[in-house]
Formats: sequence, structure tokens, C-alpha cells
Amino acid sequence: MENNTLGVNNGRTKNDVEKLGDFLGMVKKELGTIVKERLNEMPEELRGDIEKAWDEEIRDLIDMAQKKLYDIQSERLKEAGLTGSSLRLKLKGFMLARADGVRRRILRWMNIILGSLCTVLPILEPVKEFKEAVEESLSGK
Repeated sequence: MENNTLGVNNGRTKNDVEKLGDFLGMVKKELGTIVKERLNEMPEELRGDIEKAWDEEIRDLIDMAQKKLYDIQSERLKEAGLTGSSLRLKLKGFMLARADGVRRRILRWMNIILGSLCTVLPILEPVKEFKEAVEESLSGK
């Protein structure tokens, strides 16, 4: 069940880094779905660049970030609000938004966590900016 993806793995509780890796996997899935299914709702002048940025850069940056997560010291994660109760709050908010299926809420919760992650993984800044550009391209839709 997808809701458990952020908490349990083969009967054992996932650590914070594993949960963040799962979150990044969901970011990749959500953004990929938006680019694939809603591209025609975005301004025509931006569609090619959005699709290219996704295919040529953003997906790879997410994959690289997932690998780099394991190199971050736990103290840095804690300072960014990415451990314990702070992380659980953010991930639960994101999962509730996903369960509701309201795209705007999903993207806002995604932004909260990506903002924290960018402080420890600057490689995610272009991902966050891409998400914001996609979100803005869909505004009013």
C-alpha cells in the first residue's frame, strides 16, 4: 500500500533517509505524471522546454539526489527539519494531500519538503524550480 511506503519496509520501520528517498521517488512519479498527462494544458510556448527539461535533466537530478541522501550527516538533516517528528509532519501532510488527489495541495506539500531538502542537497534546487514552473504553467487550470 502506497501510504505505508514512507514508514515500513518488510516489517521494519524505515529510517528518515529511506523515507526521504521514497518521497523523492514520489516526487518523480507526480512530476512525471503531470508532464505526461497535463502538458497540453500548459502554454504552448513552454511545452517543449518543459518536456525536454524533464527528460534531459530533472529526472536524472532526482535519481542523483536519492543516491546522495545516504552521504548526508544526520545532524544536517536534523538542522533542516528532516528527522523525527518534523519529518513525519511534512510527510504525513504530503501523503494526505496525495490521498485527497488535489494537485495544488500535493504540489504545495511537495514544495515544503523540497525546500528543506534543498538546504542539504543543493542538487534539488533545479527540481524545486521546475516544479514551481510547472505549477505556474498550470495556474488557473
